[in-house]
Amino acid sequence: MQLWFQNQVKAQLCGVLQGSTLRAKKGIVFLPGLGQTKAGPYFLFTQIARKFENHLPTFQFDYMGTGDSEGDLENCSFGSFIKDSIFATNYFIEQTKIEKVTFVCSGIGNYLASILINYFPNSELILLAPNYKKYNIKDFKIIRDSLINTASLSDWSKENYLIHDFFQRMGSGLNRNKGIYLQRTFIEELIDFNIKKQMNMNIEDLLEFSTKESEGNLTEINGCELVELRKSNYNSFHPLEVEKIIENIFEWVIDKNTGKSI
Repeated sequence: MQLWFQNQVKAQLCGVLQGSTLRAKKGIVFLPGLGQTKAGPYFLFTQIARKFENHLPTFQFDYMGTGDSEGDLENCSFGSFIKDSIFATNYFIEQTKIEKVTFVCSGIGNYLASILINYFPNSELILLAPNYKKYNIKDFKIIRDSLINTASLSDWSKENYLIHDFFQRMGSGLNRNKGIYLQRTFIEELIDFNIKKQMNMNIEDLLEFSTKESEGNLTEINGCELVELRKSNYNSFHPLEVEKIIENIFEWVIDKNTGKSI
């Protein structure tokens, strides 16, 4: 069911609520990456939601300024994405009366989730290829204007690995984020963000999918379970591993829901 709800500045956000709410105590909220819609990377979120259709309620939504939601992306910030995610999660909880949320995240959605667990401390996290690479802000051509055209950040030729690598890790494939306007502070926050420093190390339920390019993981957290994707990278998940992702998420969430362990 497609629906609309208001965020903190009264903009209409578009969401999709589906799945069974009958006796459900837990539900799933999807946090897409930059350059993605509520469908997730190459419709992966939609595929996962369909898998749970007869088991748990799920909620997909577009941040303000993205997908089918109102607003302009150039007026958004990392902080506004956090607030949208909090509003979306609270709205989902109100509609379904669930007691626990599982966040399924991609791109900067992984960053957002590391903050949201402080607002929803009983939540579970599923991180799809979180970024651990540390970037040097000096490697980007960031002018002092408040609004920046991403096409001016660097050379976007295929030979320049830096700019493509950065935006792919934030959630975008190919050149989807080239030529869009973003707040300078938004870009700077993404470059400087350190998910390990932000993550609450006391989280008890964490499932992480790591690509072959990853510079790290969160296995130092006692509650972390790691699934390695040896054929996938930050640009896209390999078709042969998409089903592996969906099945692992389904088994992990359902087992946690029934009190079993994998």
